[in-house]
Amino acid sequence: MKQYVNDEIEKKREYTRNYYYKNREKVLKIREEYRKNNKEKISLSASLRRLSDPNRFEKNRIHHRNWASNNKEKISEKNKRWRDENKEKRNANAKLRYAINSAKIMRPNICSQCNVECKPHGHHEDYNKPLNVIWLCQACHSRKSPRTVEV
Repeated sequence: MKQYVNDEIEKKREYTRNYYYKNREKVLKIREEYRKNNKEKISLSASLRRLSDPNRFEKNRIHHRNWASNNKEKISEKNKRWRDENKEKRNANAKLRYAINSAKIMRPNICSQCNVECKPHGHHEDYNKPLNVIWLCQACHSRKSPRTVEV
């Protein structure tokens, strides 16, 4: 019985493979149209698949290290462009860093939003007030970031 099921599955695979090779252009056009009409659905399912992977942080870290070692020029160009476009942010961060290093401000050891023990980041609500920050863990800070989309 089990061999029969495996044979049927193999026949279906073979049929599908042959159909694809005979009608490749048609299949690719249908796939492209589907992707164009279902971008949000595809994006959401891909996001959920990535989020459910318990090794995603390590995979991302390895991928980024490999990419960064092969693209040093791109990274330096991007960093220079960011520095030129974000002078206000850089100044606020530098003033905060100086205040922390000179012990004028003490960095707490817990996140002010979720109360997790960590080394929190200083989140500026207003860059014109560089020493007025909310202390957030990395997870809370990334959720607070304006480029983050809530799912």
